Amino acid sequence: MSLTDALLLEGFYDAKDVWIALRTDGVYGSGTQSDPYDGSSYQKFDLLMNSIPEYAIIHLGPGVFETQGYSGSTAGFRIKRRQKIRGSGIDVTVVKLVQATVADRHYVAFGNDPFSAPPADYVEISDLTVDCNLDGQPSSPNLTYARVACAAVGLLGSQLLIRRIKAINWGTKSLQVECFVICINVAHPYLPSLENPGFIHSGIEQCIAVQPAQNCVFNSTILCIAGSEDPFSHVQAFGSGPFIRNCFVDSGYKRKDNGQPFDSFYITSKPDLPGIPGTKIVEGPPGTFTGIGRTIVWPANTFNSSMPTRIPTPIANGRASFQSHQMRPILIS
Repeated sequence: MSLTDALLLEGFYDAKDVWIALRTDGVYGSGTQSDPYDGSSYQKFDLLMNSIPEYAIIHLGPGVFETQGYSGSTAGFRIKRRQKIRGSGIDVTVVKLVQATVADRHYVAFGNDPFSAPPADYVEISDLTVDCNLDGQPSSPNLTYARVACAAVGLLGSQLLIRRIKAINWGTKSLQVECFVICINVAHPYLPSLENPGFIHSGIEQCIAVQPAQNCVFNSTILCIAGSEDPFSHVQAFGSGPFIRNCFVDSGYKRKDNGQPFDSFYITSKPDLPGIPGTKIVEGPPGTFTGIGRTIVWPANTFNSSMPTRIPTPIANGRASFQSHQMRPILIS
């Protein structure tokens, strides 16, 4: 598609830069670099994020920003398409999940609901740490812990880029809900997309996932690019050109027993058909991106666990899924 055709299709939008900081002077701010909005509580931060329009470039200053994130409820906030969220650097800007109070719910710091709003096409999130804070959530009724799953990113759309994100304190303490720590859904049979019903060219790069929460009770999938299937016909939808590259995962944490298994990654994409090139996993040099056709690029990812890591191979179930072995966490005495 030419640039002219793209402009005619999408129109031209002037992206607005918005700055948010942890202000202590009690001033709301105007959102400029010299007068940033005040995001010093989760109520203020979530209200601001919900009010910022599509196409905005959101700059987060140093410090810890608390949020209820996204869980499918009205609380927290939802990412809008073409927004770009840029922190001040890993461990400089920290977005911390708080008030995850609905039991058996999956919470993410950054998420969207494609069934009530447009998919999160062209969204970028970069240069920050997400503290999923599972151990710090309010206890569920009649329990001494929060019976929820807490993760960093859960988005659906095309041309998504999650880059230089560090996720900590993630996991699940619900037997009903698996945790998907950094996850992009690239296809759904009920949703229109740039390549119906599959989205295109979304990926995860230069991300870090370490320090899982203590005493998790169910599986966590750490890096995830997935496609959904029709629950009635079981027809699978596939994305095109997804990638995970140059990431680091360390699932080590301290607990007394063997712990729960973690999947290092999960990718669902279109398979080879007779005479038709499909998805291939390619071991390429660091920084390689093959976005033409249906190729997953898988270079230079590092996974630390008590089991050896391997490049994925197709599962023999005909569903065109590529999945790693399950990793048991390293036990630290």
